Amino acid sequence: MRVVLDTNVLISALFWKGKAALILDLAEKGTITVCLTKEILDEIIRVLNYPKIYKHLSSTCLTVNDILHYITELAEFYHDAIQLKNMIKDDPSDNKFLSCALASRAKYIISGDAHILKLKSFVNISIVTPAVFLSIFKK
Repeated sequence: MRVVLDTNVLISALFWKGKAALILDLAEKGTITVCLTKEILDEIIRVLNYPKIYKHLSSTCLTVNDILHYITELAEFYHDAIQLKNMIKDDPSDNKFLSCALASRAKYIISGDAHILKLKSFVNISIVTPAVFLSIFKK
């Protein structure tokens, strides 16, 4: 099953325990497939370099490159995502997650972002929180 993780879910999964980390465990086991595009990867790089995140990253003795290597090995990469505009008007930069989900034929977008979650679904793609995804997945 293909899923798109928004950046806040992926960063949470990498550095903190909790529901997001359980989703990443499913990807490591090959039970789900995380889908990425260049636009999402660019945002991940930007967030990894935020002072608060970078400080936490440094305390783990990992580098941004270590994390990027891990993510790109774990995920399927889609180069030709469909560029959507105006689907998420409150935060147009979030449209990249919808684009990736369309390009990858993902079943879920997993997010903690209110702008994305407000949609609930998009072209037969369910948009859910990590907790909701895990409860659906367990069924």
